[in-house]
Amino acid sequence: MLTVVAVLMLSLAAFGLLSEKLRSEAIENAVQGKAHTLLELTAPSVARALWTLNANEVTALLEGLTADSDFYSAAVITDYGQRYRVGQPPDRDGNETGRNLLTVTRSLYASNAVEGGRADQWLGDLTITLTKDALIDNLNARVSQVVILVSLLVTLALAAVYLLLTRMVVVPIRTMLAALGRVRSPDWQPLRWKRSDEFGQLISEFNTMVEQIRRHEERLEGARFAAEQGSRAKSSFVARMSHEMRTPLNVVIGFSDLLRTDPDANDTMREQAGEIYRSGQRLLRMVVDILEMAEFDAGTVRANDARVDLSPVIERAVALVRARRAEVGSRIIIDVAPDLPMIRGDAPRLCRMIEHLIDNAVKFSHTGSDVGVTAIADTAGGVRLSVTNHGQPFPPELSDWAMRPFEQADVSHTRRYEGAGLGLTLCMRYARLHDGRLTIHSEGGLTEVSFTLPPERTERRGGEAGSRQAVGAGVRG
Repeated sequence: MLTVVAVLMLSLAAFGLLSEKLRSEAIENAVQGKAHTLLELTAPSVARALWTLNANEVTALLEGLTADSDFYSAAVITDYGQRYRVGQPPDRDGNETGRNLLTVTRSLYASNAVEGGRADQWLGDLTITLTKDALIDNLNARVSQVVILVSLLVTLALAAVYLLLTRMVVVPIRTMLAALGRVRSPDWQPLRWKRSDEFGQLISEFNTMVEQIRRHEERLEGARFAAEQGSRAKSSFVARMSHEMRTPLNVVIGFSDLLRTDPDANDTMREQAGEIYRSGQRLLRMVVDILEMAEFDAGTVRANDARVDLSPVIERAVALVRARRAEVGSRIIIDVAPDLPMIRGDAPRLCRMIEHLIDNAVKFSHTGSDVGVTAIADTAGGVRLSVTNHGQPFPPELSDWAMRPFEQADVSHTRRYEGAGLGLTLCMRYARLHDGRLTIHSEGGLTEVSFTLPPERTERRGGEAGSRQAVGAGVRG
């Protein structure tokens, strides 16, 4: 619409410039034509009057010119210096003083006065000056009428263009915009368009596109519902199976513990019973992890928000790892800051998270290297717990991969380390359960896994010192 208005305005401007030029040329031509006509009619009579030296006739002839509506002045200069003039007087220099004037001059000779007169005998000059004011006023009035008419026509054209654009463009676009807002509505109906023009084709394509999108969304919704149903069924099955497996596992673990500690059993029996006991414990931990993952997937895990002292929780986790990793021969060094605040959280799940972190660190450490467990208050007022170990470098690009359920950094059939790949995943979910975050940083064989709690989860305490101790997890003290 703005483009159409701009084109029309430029057209009007061009029309105005052209009409002004044409108007000026028309006035000039009209006045010149009249002036030359008056010269042609008056010159012979004035020449005869000058030939006969009849001054009164010359004056009368000039006076006769004043009857013309565009007359301004007329003058005759004779060969003997006599001047005749009627009309408006000239200025001091002899020039005409008015504006919008046109002056024409013609020399008079004897041949103009009498038949047989000499063509080179000059009798004088006849000058006629006409004014353009009347013609200008007349043309201005006509131009005003034309401008008003053109303006009216342009206004009508603009109104017609506006109505046409509104009907052909604006209305269809508004209809489509309104329909877009109702696409997700259950009672959406395809748009109807009476004309088979470009917008009719566009609306037809729009209806087809919306129908395809709605069918696609229905299929996606069905697939999502089926996936959620399958996920819930899987979680329910895993939870039931885990519960069912714990009872026989506890029996196996209990009887194998009795056999490996039976004083009447020989060494071979006690060794075999010990292997059964350790395998049962490992399997039980895996079942517990799977059960915990199923509860997380089902959304039924709730943190027990209680006041927790992190130092004994760390010591408990270290003791659990030491009991099953005695053969590794690594030291676990605990360094808890003296000003470590109390935290609010679920102590059993915090213990399991720290146990997983320490167990992974011991498992992936070089033989005989130390594992560090550090807990400090960070500058923001939160708590940062870090577990470090020296071992094979951990590629940064595998951090997200390793935190996925049932994924491991080493997925080959000849991998060296046991496990189902749930440790880091559970640690990450335990961290989120406590509004914290879990990060992994590895450089030059030194890997650090950090768990950070926000300030909202801490409570300051006074007078309680932290601890630093080395807990043997093998032959080293």
